[in-house]
Amino acid sequence: MNAGILSKPSLMAAANSSPGLSILVRENEDFSVWNGPPFTNGHPSIKLEKVPCLSTKFSEDGSKLIATKPDNVITIYDCSNFKEIRSFQIPNLLAATLSPSGTYLQTFQKASTPQEKNVVLWRVETGESIYSHFQKNMTKATWPCIQFSSDEAVACRLATNEIHFFDTSDFSKAVVHRIRIPSVAAMELAKAPGSHVAAFVPEIKGSPASVQIYACGKDMPSQPVARRSFFRCSTVQFNWNKGTSGLLAVAHSDVDKTNQSYYGESKLNYLTTDGSHEGIVPLRKEGPVHDVQWSCCGSKFAVVYGFMPAMATIFDKKCKPLLELGTGPYNTIRWNPKGKFICVAGFGNLPGDMAFWDYEDKKQLGSTRAECSVTSEWSADGCYFMTATTAPRLQVDNGIKIFHHNGSLLFKKMYEKKLYQAEWKPESPDRFGDIAELIKSLGALKVEAGAQGQRSTPAKSVPANPIAKKPAAYKPPHAKQAAAVQEQMSLIADSPVHSSSSDDFAALLDAELGSNSSNSSSDNEIEEEEEDDDDDDDVDEDGNEEVSDHENDRIKRRKVEIVEEVDLASTSQGTLQQDDVSMKQELCTHPGTFQNMCIICGKKMEDESGVTMAYIHKGLRFANNEINRLRNTDMKVLLDQRKLILVLDLDHTLLNSAILSHITPEEEYLKNQVDSLQDVARESLFMLDYMRMMTKLRPFVHQFLREASELFQMYIYTMGDRAYAAEMAKLLDPKREYFSGRVISRDDGTLRNEKGLDIVLGHESGVIILDDTEAAWPKHKDNLILMERYHFFSSSCKQFGYNCKSLSELNSDESEADGSLANVLTALKRIHSNYFDGLKEDAANKDVRVVMRLVRRGVLEGCKLVFTRVFPTNVKAVDQPLWKMAEQLGATCSSRLDQSVTHVVSMDAGTEKSRWAVKENKFLVHPRWIEAANFLWTKLPEENFPLKTRTEQ
Repeated sequence: MNAGILSKPSLMAAANSSPGLSILVRENEDFSVWNGPPFTNGHPSIKLEKVPCLSTKFSEDGSKLIATKPDNVITIYDCSNFKEIRSFQIPNLLAATLSPSGTYLQTFQKASTPQEKNVVLWRVETGESIYSHFQKNMTKATWPCIQFSSDEAVACRLATNEIHFFDTSDFSKAVVHRIRIPSVAAMELAKAPGSHVAAFVPEIKGSPASVQIYACGKDMPSQPVARRSFFRCSTVQFNWNKGTSGLLAVAHSDVDKTNQSYYGESKLNYLTTDGSHEGIVPLRKEGPVHDVQWSCCGSKFAVVYGFMPAMATIFDKKCKPLLELGTGPYNTIRWNPKGKFICVAGFGNLPGDMAFWDYEDKKQLGSTRAECSVTSEWSADGCYFMTATTAPRLQVDNGIKIFHHNGSLLFKKMYEKKLYQAEWKPESPDRFGDIAELIKSLGALKVEAGAQGQRSTPAKSVPANPIAKKPAAYKPPHAKQAAAVQEQMSLIADSPVHSSSSDDFAALLDAELGSNSSNSSSDNEIEEEEEDDDDDDDVDEDGNEEVSDHENDRIKRRKVEIVEEVDLASTSQGTLQQDDVSMKQELCTHPGTFQNMCIICGKKMEDESGVTMAYIHKGLRFANNEINRLRNTDMKVLLDQRKLILVLDLDHTLLNSAILSHITPEEEYLKNQVDSLQDVARESLFMLDYMRMMTKLRPFVHQFLREASELFQMYIYTMGDRAYAAEMAKLLDPKREYFSGRVISRDDGTLRNEKGLDIVLGHESGVIILDDTEAAWPKHKDNLILMERYHFFSSSCKQFGYNCKSLSELNSDESEADGSLANVLTALKRIHSNYFDGLKEDAANKDVRVVMRLVRRGVLEGCKLVFTRVFPTNVKAVDQPLWKMAEQLGATCSSRLDQSVTHVVSMDAGTEKSRWAVKENKFLVHPRWIEAANFLWTKLPEENFPLKTRTEQ
């Protein structure tokens, strides 16, 4: 039977006497409950048929289930039999949740007046309201408003400058205890037991932010028992351990003042309630803290951290590392509720790799992949791991996957329509037997995967007796260095960059090092008889199979290594020709280095002259002469293809990004409109969970890149860091058609806080730059087309000091047909046409900067302008940027009125010159008309820039 088909409940022999598992599944308008694994015939049975609902959530202990339904109805179910306990009709309902044991229902309603108490606590058993208060708004950080400990013995809420505590046996007493904490912005009550509460106070007027721990008892001291202060912190994520002895606090900053990360920075702090530890957890790799989780016993914690590939480490309560879980594309860690197994994974915008570890045995059990997963969770018995791809985060390929503890796939179901929720019913892990016995008993059951099951990749082990190898011929140190460099440099041919320059560089390696070649036999011994190069390139050992060009490159580089062996060492006598080595090094021109070793002879180079080309390959540096040679070769190839070079900025030019915490309430609707990362070629709004940001591509960008790629070889050049640049390149060029790895970030540049063409493999005379910031290119302003900034998000407007609503807040966007990219594409086509067809000189002698000036002058050609009330009276008008801008656009500027004047540019319709323009039927325009022409490289209709009268102003 197909694994994706559900059947009615059927009897099966349980692996042990432990309680059964249950899975809640919510689709578009209803939810159902399945019996969990182990399954009969490989698929689950239905415990509860579909029930209409809008949202669902279990209580923390799994005893109750809340379901919100149409018409603001809330229904509570008893999870022992899934019978309805009680229903509530709550007008203007915005949110609802259950207390940990399901004793209380907490609701948040939209308040019509400040006097209306919109946060209400209800007793589920009786349906009565037992407490209420007013709260202006609700955020993820402040909901639920009233927090409970796991046993519901302690309850508290955040108030202005205070934390209020309640008597849970009698909420009618209202607040029975207060802890005063000036400027407190967030709190987290410990769960088991609820003896302490953590509070976060942000930076205020130069004072550092702080995390503070207070005892909850009424008779306890009002001073914090532990405190940690730090700067550069906007939000904090709390994580208490079981036993309430330790607190992990991840401090996030939206802005990284060290300029190492575009999307902020994060630090992991550890505090104990006994005051024995207050400090930063020593992480071995720089970068963000992706995920943190305590073990079930609360004595250890696991962290995923660092720039990609991220690192995963397990620490003890003294912050000493216990086990390294390796590195990889990870941002998620899930510790088995029994404490034995761990899954480290990379979800969100990462590929979905998962590695399963046995912590007790300190070994990896297996690895697999669950692409596009939104949620992931271990079952309460610790034997199964479930991932789900759900809406609204992802609108396509929704589905559920359940894996064994070692990563092998047990069950998979895909949904044609949307899946909104899939989660295990909470159970106490203590109700299940010993994890080792559970796994052993389940091993006796034959469990088959679904029709489209995935296979886990077993963890590799090191063999006890390695295979003996034949002794290799002696290699002198320099020959070994050269071979090592050549071996690593062979990766350059496989690196993201495949421009004509990199191909030329690969050819350089072959030409310089591979002029003499020889074959290697199957056992890697050198044959004295030389073979024909063409035969080597076209046939394999059997002489009947052609090999690919890619394989040819690797064969050639292997030949280079062998040739060095033959040249530098005698295989028959084992003697070394040191003089030949020295001669080769003296004759070598050292065109470039890789990790400070010459790419030709392998000599260690101390000289750091030349240009670093880290975006091509980390550790690669070219000498100035070699850079010039590559530029000449590159430009010759491009000009033969009738192409120039186009360097594109990212932010505010091709796209706009915003930190999720900067999203305003008016922009919250965007989170339900994000597009799938699996179809970036046609979409424009993306949620990047790993980077905690949202990105909006500029309208027309896909069409722009497609048409521009036919005329230009394109580069990305951003002041963002390398990780950000790479992610944005994936959104703009998912098939690697346009940039082919030519992605330059701030980390790759040679100049601090500015951009330069020194690392672009093309002559300045053939390069055009599109950027919204002129100051970023102080040495290349003649190559620059200044772009109008794209402000889609509110945070973008605030960044540049604009006190206005953003496009997203107005629920609007730029025009596809008449927007900035469409207009600048027209200008680029004119420049390209004039360069190759309009000038008589040979293409190699032309300068695109001259062509740009000619095209630019044509924008306002034939216009004669007079300015009034635009410039201060105490300055020379001819020296003002707007005057110069108009002249660069081809206009003639004058201070005197005559009949040859075509336009009067004014800020005041009441001036004498403005009235003259109206009387003489001349154009009267606002200065923005010139600025718009400058950005769009086209003359816009004057009627779009009218000058308002003082009454209208």
